[in-house]
Amino acid sequence: MFCDKPGYPITPAIDLNAPLPVNIQTMEDSSVVIIPTSLIQALLSENVEVIRIYNQMLKISLTQHWEVGSLTVCDINNNVCKDAKSFIEKCEERHEKLIDKVVEEIYNKKTIQLIAIAGPSSSGKTTFSNKLRYGLEKKGIYPVKISMDDYYLDRSGLTPEEEKNIDYEDINLIDIPLFNKHLKELTEGKEVTLPYFDFVSKTRKVGKKIKLSKNSPIIIEGIHALNPQLTSSLARENKYEIYIGPHIQINLDNHNPISITHLRLIRRMVRDYKFRGSDVSRTLSMWDSVRRGEFKWIYDNQEGVDFVYNSVLDYEFCVMKKYAIPLLKAVKEDSSYYNLSRTLIKYFKYFVDIEDDDVPDRSLLREFIGGSCFKE
Repeated sequence: MFCDKPGYPITPAIDLNAPLPVNIQTMEDSSVVIIPTSLIQALLSENVEVIRIYNQMLKISLTQHWEVGSLTVCDINNNVCKDAKSFIEKCEERHEKLIDKVVEEIYNKKTIQLIAIAGPSSSGKTTFSNKLRYGLEKKGIYPVKISMDDYYLDRSGLTPEEEKNIDYEDINLIDIPLFNKHLKELTEGKEVTLPYFDFVSKTRKVGKKIKLSKNSPIIIEGIHALNPQLTSSLARENKYEIYIGPHIQINLDNHNPISITHLRLIRRMVRDYKFRGSDVSRTLSMWDSVRRGEFKWIYDNQEGVDFVYNSVLDYEFCVMKKYAIPLLKAVKEDSSYYNLSRTLIKYFKYFVDIEDDDVPDRSLLREFIGGSCFKE
């Protein structure tokens, strides 16, 4: 039972976005929500690790929002109107401190040969891995990034019909034995010729040769980075595993939390339009498939990660609104995504504006709006 006032049950900001067989009965003349115990037990037993990680993220995010004074939209707007630059700096400083903590942990362990970074779409993995790399270099550690995309199996012989039915997020599209072989050889100090995947011809070609020095751990990032199949050639004590995702505990009012999934969708929508030539309808149409892939390939592999990084920036809705609202307004009324687009527009109307010039070029937000100082 969750109690509040008549007709208004408390609902936590849980946004697992998975269909649940729960029929919630709200009693209008009381302050009770009734959920069958059997269904709660089934949910917990089926998703125990997802819930454990999620609860950890909720605790972290709530603490972080409290530190910068941004528990509600009203708090954020007050901070922006009072001193936008100072508020942005405070949010960015929180990110930098988290990076410093990861760097210190890796430096102190001394045995780390692989740094694996995974998280759902639009979590900011690219910027995070770049910041981590520069932080480690200051400590005399020079990580080398290896792209898992280059280990895709050859697909040039597939027919258009076969190509259309491929799940591109399936780990079995990666040459797992070769990836493990190269990891082992590199960590043993051997020279390895990396592959290179040509996405135009859909073939794997010969790439560059590399050999790692003693102070050069490997960095991998992506949807499968935490999957033990991919790195089975290395012992667990030689891996440092990081889960990254924006987890937000900000409410629009006393009863309506901002959705984590919507936050990531907005990031992806703006990024895809600016840098990948994808209109908002295409991004929205792909989102369900993206989410299914996340549940299938990421969340089951979160157990026992070394660090959980909350990539949310409390001020980002204030910056994103100028980019997102025109895209969302372009969604036509007869579109199946029209209602969602209006929901997202409604989110933005609660926030005041912040100009891009106030956002540092080192910010993770720059990965989505452009102007990042980090180059691949």
